[in-house]
Amino acid sequence: MIVTIFGEDATYHERVLDAPIEGREGIRAYWKSKVVESQGNIECDLLALYVDGSTAVAEWEARFDDRVQGNRKQMREVAILEFDGPLIASLREYWTSRVTR
Repeated sequence: MIVTIFGEDATYHERVLDAPIEGREGIRAYWKSKVVESQGNIECDLLALYVDGSTAVAEWEARFDDRVQGNRKQMREVAILEFDGPLIASLREYWTSRVTR
């Protein structure tokens, strides 16, 4: 599952003005609820990737079925990732989305 790329004490900021999700187990619960159970038919394209030392900035676009709201969405996102060795120590997302049908 996705959480294996995060360190045990990693933080995940889905909405940077809210408190981060803390720890691998918290991130696992978030992904299970928010992505695995709530989204389907996910398509994703990496648009840009920049790496400087232990920091990466990635921009991507995703399209998915929102099972909760019953519509299709397009999402564009930029994420700032800080690494501790090969694992993500922190991830901060900045995104917007819209309904496409």
